[in-house]
Amino acid sequence: VAMTLSNLANLQGALRQYDKAEENYNEALKIYRSLAEVNPEAFRTHYAIILGCLSDIYMFKREFVKAELYARDGIKVDSKQTFIYSNLASSLLMQSKYGEAEKLYIQFKNELRDTFLDDLREFEEHRIIPDVYKGDIEKIKRILNE
Repeated sequence: VAMTLSNLANLQGALRQYDKAEENYNEALKIYRSLAEVNPEAFRTHYAIILGCLSDIYMFKREFVKAELYARDGIKVDSKQTFIYSNLASSLLMQSKYGEAEKLYIQFKNELRDTFLDDLREFEEHRIIPDVYKGDIEKIKRILNE
């Protein structure tokens, strides 16, 4: 059931139905959280991935504080889910936390360069990036392309 909810939320996110996606990810999260409590080895990764997906949805909803919180929680649950670091870095950037974001972009540059650039491009296309941060985005792109 959790996997089906997650798949549905993925589709809804792709269709820009962010409120519906958020609702279904939250339902999947409840299930994976309870499963991870009983059997952490089997379900920790799924639980972390859903937290990362919720972080992504909150980026698209321009709820950057929530995006940061869910990304941090996902990393705490399973730090091997490196895609979540992209959400964390982006959410920090959108909250005037450039220094902290820059450290993440540099730390994971080799591993996540393409993911970082794809996310930034997608956020630009969806007009998620406030004008005030466009200069910071350009600095990050230069760092990633060095």
